[in-house]
Amino acid sequence: MDSVRRFLNSRLFLVIFALSVVVIDLLTSLTVGKDSSDVMLSGTPPVIMKQQLQTIAVLFLCVIDGLVLLFCDEIMPFLAAGLMTILFAVKSYDSYNLFMGRPMVFLSVPVFLFAIAALIVNFMRYYRKNRDIPFFSVGKSFWGIAAVAVAVTLGGLGSISFRDYISAAYYVVFLGVGMIGLYFVFRFRFRHRDEYDLSEKFAEVLIIVGICAALLAAKSILFSLDDILLNRSVPEWKFRNNYSTFLMICMPAPLMFARRHRYPIFLSFIMFGVMSLLGSRSGLFLGAIEFGCCLLFIIVTDRENRNLYIIVTLACAAALIFLGGKVMTYFSSRYFGFNPIEQGEQRMRLIDASIRDFFDAPIFGQGLGFKGNYDIYTPKRGAMGWYHMMIPQIIGSMGLLGVIAYAFQFINRAYLAFVKSGYSAMVLFLCYGGLFLMSQTNPGEFCPFPYEMLAVMIFVIIETQKEKKTDRPENAVLEKKTDYEKISDI
Repeated sequence: MDSVRRFLNSRLFLVIFALSVVVIDLLTSLTVGKDSSDVMLSGTPPVIMKQQLQTIAVLFLCVIDGLVLLFCDEIMPFLAAGLMTILFAVKSYDSYNLFMGRPMVFLSVPVFLFAIAALIVNFMRYYRKNRDIPFFSVGKSFWGIAAVAVAVTLGGLGSISFRDYISAAYYVVFLGVGMIGLYFVFRFRFRHRDEYDLSEKFAEVLIIVGICAALLAAKSILFSLDDILLNRSVPEWKFRNNYSTFLMICMPAPLMFARRHRYPIFLSFIMFGVMSLLGSRSGLFLGAIEFGCCLLFIIVTDRENRNLYIIVTLACAAALIFLGGKVMTYFSSRYFGFNPIEQGEQRMRLIDASIRDFFDAPIFGQGLGFKGNYDIYTPKRGAMGWYHMMIPQIIGSMGLLGVIAYAFQFINRAYLAFVKSGYSAMVLFLCYGGLFLMSQTNPGEFCPFPYEMLAVMIFVIIETQKEKKTDRPENAVLEKKTDYEKISDI
């Protein structure tokens, strides 16, 4: 049993799982033929067949995730496996109907129940093993989560019907009290974890997940290469925004190790490069901002390799200028061939709707279950009525209370990452920054799993690491400078 735990806790397991996901994705594509279901097409028989194969594969991966929980008391291996399972799952468009419709529901329900049972067993085993650790321990990031939970729960008070409020119960519960529960679970699991550096372990997970996402995306690009060359346009892959969100969260993670080794930074280059080819306008423009922040950060903080990073950055800029014409031709169909105002772009209409809804219910908003915007955007079954952007979602769904709560949470998180913190905390904030940026044009943080869960985890890790530094004996502090002190010397 100990050997199994050691294997599940190893990098080898994560690499094997990532390769397995890539191979399964490749096999499902080869079985049906062309990777057509990756594109937004109607349900032709080949598409249906591939989606069914993908669904079965997702359920198989969920079983593996459950077994990881049963045989390993660590949370990081499950996190990595779970995120890679989600990466594969989001390629199945209209997931609710696929998993909960016949005949898949008869497979889905037992598998999901098994995964939940494994999660409960894992928690109980770990809790019994560490009863001396107080479960309800509150750190600095808790108060932002609590403020948002209040705003989410009270959203729509006095303006939304009970039926509509309940229709968004999944989002209300898990974005509210659910995140509070996850906060306590993560804090309980991480507080006295001394076997490894939490920040580095989490960064390793994100790196492997990011590489897995890049490989899956690259496969779809290669399978659609004929169409890309023929039509000289970017296919409208249905998973483009989700994959871009994952890649933006993972892209800064290699910086965690860049001061010790030069080469991890090039993984960030690869992630950004693949993301820019996916056809997500948000991924390209917002990803470029985040990538620029990553380069600036590593140039400022890594004096030893500063010249190398500057040269690489200038070389990339020169290559982009030299290949500018071809790049523009490739991207023009998705990135530059639209006018949001003239074409009545959906997001512009949703912004107008959010302002209107705010003035109709300025204190508590219209609630997450509000259906007044279905004429603009009708969500998939099981999803709430999105405004599709973070700020309009806050304004329209939660009113002034939501604005105050989310502003407080962001300030609270920024304070944790930058005030008396260290290098690793800043890298993790860059990871969160990718999610935050992507949330400005997509649901992002309003998706409880995995995105907001990852945000909560990031800041639990930051606060627990800071607490450990504070609790460190004085002689230990004198022997070794903190990362923050090293940065301050620059």
